[in-house]
Amino acid sequence: MPLRKFEPLPKDQSASDWEVFYANYGTTVYAAQLLEDALRLLLVASEANGMLSIGRAALGIESVLDRCSGHNLKIFEDAGLWDARTMKLLKKANAQRNHLVHRFILDNFSDMISPIGRDSVNEKLFRIFEHSAGS
Repeated sequence: MPLRKFEPLPKDQSASDWEVFYANYGTTVYAAQLLEDALRLLLVASEANGMLSIGRAALGIESVLDRCSGHNLKIFEDAGLWDARTMKLLKKANAQRNHLVHRFILDNFSDMISPIGRDSVNEKLFRIFEHSAGS
């Protein structure tokens, strides 16, 4: 059984399970990074519109654009701009992004030795992709 591809391959092109997995992994990391960048820009826009204030000196930073989502989500949380449900969703997306980048392959590599295992790992990856891409 071939792995589900998150993005279509060019016509008449085939790929092994490993190639599909790593293409899916790259697509998922890209979606997570897009979300992280969008949150950075939203934070800057919120400050520019007077919706919140960022104490750069107190935080010891020059820009929020260079910070990870977890730190920036704390600024949003302290400002109270979003309800608890939205904050929970964003924190989950951030936790999934961190796991994806720092642990996912290490935690799932041993399952990748069989076709059934690769399919199972790919489905775990798809759930992260869906959450990051906002599907």
